[in-house]
Amino acid sequence: MQQYLDSILIKKPNGDIAVGAGAAVQVFKQGTSTNATIYLDNGATPKPNPFNADSEGRYRFFAPDGVYDIQISGFGIIPYKILNVELYDADENLNGLLVNAILKANLQIFANNTAAAGLANNTIYRTANGQLYIKF
Repeated sequence: MQQYLDSILIKKPNGDIAVGAGAAVQVFKQGTSTNATIYLDNGATPKPNPFNADSEGRYRFFAPDGVYDIQISGFGIIPYKILNVELYDADENLNGLLVNAILKANLQIFANNTAAAGLANNTIYRTANGQLYIKF
């Protein structure tokens, strides 16, 4: 789960820059017109999608790791999309990598010990869902 935050600025016809107060923000799954599931916090409280930026044009949401498209629209705004926004929680993924590395090391030790005990031709495999197992 990762937080995304940004601000909306609008160029007025006279050239002045203003904040996009109350602009509509909609988050899509990348390359689709399907609303993404987003949250107010780190995954516990769902957030409406679309939603509005605050009075200073700021907006934020949390979403699972992935790639998203964000559409901005509203009064005085020509609708536009921010494409291919990648959200990636390095801490969560690093923890998963460490656990997999420890499991793989333990399985390798087990495989080496069983080979030494005369159980040859064992191999460590990773399934499509990331589980590790030994084939004897």
